[in-house]
Amino acid sequence: MTSNSKLVTTSREIPNHFLESIKIQYDWELAYKQDTDNFWVSYQKELKNIVHGSIRSTRQSNNKFLFESDQGFKLDIQENLNHIKIGCEKYTTNIYSPYQVHKVLNGKKRIMSMGVSSMGELGVYGSTDGILEVFEISDGQVRRKLDGHAGDVDFSMFFPSGTVILSGAGDGRLKIWDALDGSCAQTLVGHTGGIISASLVDRGRNIVSASRDGTSKLWDVPSASVIHTLCKLSRPVNDCFVASSLLESTNNTGEKTDEREVGTQGKTVVLAAEEGFLQIYDLRSKNMVSQLDIPLLSEQTRPVAFNACHVHNSLIVGGDHVGNIYLWDKRNLSTPFSRLQFSNSPIHHIKSNTSAKSSNSFWVTSGDGSVFLLDLDKNSITTSLSGIDTDVVTSFNVVKDMAFTTSRDSIIRCYNKLNL
Repeated sequence: MTSNSKLVTTSREIPNHFLESIKIQYDWELAYKQDTDNFWVSYQKELKNIVHGSIRSTRQSNNKFLFESDQGFKLDIQENLNHIKIGCEKYTTNIYSPYQVHKVLNGKKRIMSMGVSSMGELGVYGSTDGILEVFEISDGQVRRKLDGHAGDVDFSMFFPSGTVILSGAGDGRLKIWDALDGSCAQTLVGHTGGIISASLVDRGRNIVSASRDGTSKLWDVPSASVIHTLCKLSRPVNDCFVASSLLESTNNTGEKTDEREVGTQGKTVVLAAEEGFLQIYDLRSKNMVSQLDIPLLSEQTRPVAFNACHVHNSLIVGGDHVGNIYLWDKRNLSTPFSRLQFSNSPIHHIKSNTSAKSSNSFWVTSGDGSVFLLDLDKNSITTSLSGIDTDVVTSFNVVKDMAFTTSRDSIIRCYNKLNL
């Protein structure tokens, strides 16, 4: 594939598959633990075909529960009581409720972002006041306050070491923090709009950022300097994802690379653009390898924003603002080979599944509070996380068999023992 090439999709119709799903009352695990109570459940087979039902729980003398359902729903409460297996017609899925929740400052802070260390011991969240707080996952106890941003902290994550934190905020700055003593080791200045996303190159000597100013930048962390501005768009870059061995490097000219670059060889970055496409750049050559456009659907008058992007095995995945998940095969970027959808709500996050049991799956969150695991082998939603009541999922993290969500209600929800 030559440098600066642009592959545009054809008008061929993209195969569309609707993902059937089962949704349940967000606090179902509290409802059924009452002596006698009901909670609602719904099965969505198609976009406009929804079966609504209810489940009644009755506590028995042996302290177990008897469940009665209507509308053909079948269910099985698992032993930990926070896991329910529920089906309707031929479809069955697993739903987990949080095993613990942490409420931040009695609900007085709105959480905009969150990161979790690689071992799942520490978390960090950023809020609308520009402050990040490092806390213990086990009990929610705050260890450190990181004060230095102005505006919403829309991005926060741990480096692989678990002791260094990267954050980005509405002030257009990225900051590197020591999670142990709370000091700010470095501030990266160069964007003119808020930081929405960032991704590490290798172990983080270099990073890639995505900003509301329409640019994505490759940074050298030790010198706090910009190595290269990858794109200059008229609207925000909503997400970025650095991948290894996605495409062959296009740096065949023998040109000397910047001495500040570490680990960029063989790396590509995928960018999700508000303008309605994905772009792929070779990090070593800095060339745009491809722009992935989507033909307008019949009901659309202009391209729909892409909010999230991800690389899964040999696939490039993009999630847009009206609930579509597009899949490209890296061997044929001319057009997506599939379009998946389960609602009209915006797709906000696409994350790898860290469980070895189901390697061909990834997590997706949407603007209606849904968090689900999409299994590509089955072309089906196999697991969902409940707890958010039709609100935007502001962050999602998964570590081994644990997952963590936040929304605008100032609650951190923790899930564990996810049997995936």
